[in-house]
Amino acid sequence: MPKRPGIVCDGAIRSIIHIQRLYGPITIYPLNSSPVEDMDLTILICTHNSAVRLPETLRHLKNQKHAENIAWEVLIVDYLSTDDTANIARKVWKDCPVSLRILNETKPGKTPALETGLHAARGAAVCIIDDDNWVFEDYVFVAHTTLRGHPDIGVIGAYGEAHCEIEPPHWFAENEGSYAVGSQGKDSGYVEDKRRLWFWGAGSVVRKEAWLKAKRRGFVPRLNPTRGAESTQFKKGFIGGEDPELCFAIQLVGYRLWYEPSLKYKHFIPQARLSEKFILDAASGVSAAAPILRIYLAEVSPRSFLGLVRKTIYKKWLLHLLYIYYNFARSLIKLYFISNMIDKALTNAMIKSSFNAQIRAMWDLRKTFKNLVGSIHDLTIICDEGHPLKNRTRIIFIKNDK
Repeated sequence: MPKRPGIVCDGAIRSIIHIQRLYGPITIYPLNSSPVEDMDLTILICTHNSAVRLPETLRHLKNQKHAENIAWEVLIVDYLSTDDTANIARKVWKDCPVSLRILNETKPGKTPALETGLHAARGAAVCIIDDDNWVFEDYVFVAHTTLRGHPDIGVIGAYGEAHCEIEPPHWFAENEGSYAVGSQGKDSGYVEDKRRLWFWGAGSVVRKEAWLKAKRRGFVPRLNPTRGAESTQFKKGFIGGEDPELCFAIQLVGYRLWYEPSLKYKHFIPQARLSEKFILDAASGVSAAAPILRIYLAEVSPRSFLGLVRKTIYKKWLLHLLYIYYNFARSLIKLYFISNMIDKALTNAMIKSSFNAQIRAMWDLRKTFKNLVGSIHDLTIICDEGHPLKNRTRIIFIKNDK
């Protein structure tokens, strides 16, 4: 008996059209084209020009312990590298029995590479490792056992430690989160703090089933970061925020977040990134995504007074704009009364950089804001396969029964 065709409703169409207007053509995978999940876990590394950084990252992966009974692989997605990244990766990994695959992504930015990797991953769990993340020797074991023991987990957040090439600047400790370093919660367990419903991508673990469910419901990422040759500044037209966006989308389709402090890695931070220039650009690049991420946050927020406030403010363009001005003024006033801050001047500059980036983003979104809100909202109401909603447009993906 042939399978029923996959169904994607009008929210998916609206989301796709909106993304193409902002960022150009995107790749749409047929619903049944993802490889069979015949492994427990995939280590996914999306990389660009990492011939120098990647070897140490792979060496830490080769030293995994307690993983003998876990079927896992390493998948590298190389996006537009001009150095010898792929060949060096093969040389480092050649004596390891664990499978290594390398794919090429022709679109710029991390997000297309991430989508390609998630789609091609053979593992039920996909561990997102940056090319400068040195995972602890029990990383694969902890990731596998945590996800396997809790079927409602969609994303696991990890704990990052800094490994700086030089002595970190005096302001580093106050801004370590900008480097995916530090704690992302109080204790091991489900995330209950409604003020932060996301993780950074470094070291995180994504349940592939949850990602596929979000894709079936029309999820198309809007945020795509990429930096210049020195990795210190976002390229024009590219912004951060892809990690929270993925967390929000997976929560919208019914999965939960779990923070696991025993899931650890070290983040190698080169000298070029330990500068005020980098931290200010990071604040600007991520803040440019804040208006979009707040719309996701409004949808993810539970039915409560806080959730009602978020939905009321974040989903209306003018109220959202006024909120940004209010938050800017509040941050400056708060900074004025803080006496024990190490570098007030830098924090002041970061607040202003963040504010300017958000205002520019809101101005750019002024004509498409309503459609954006609608496309994100539709992620929660788009029909599942085999259960069409009345009066909704359908896209039929042809199944290949060979």
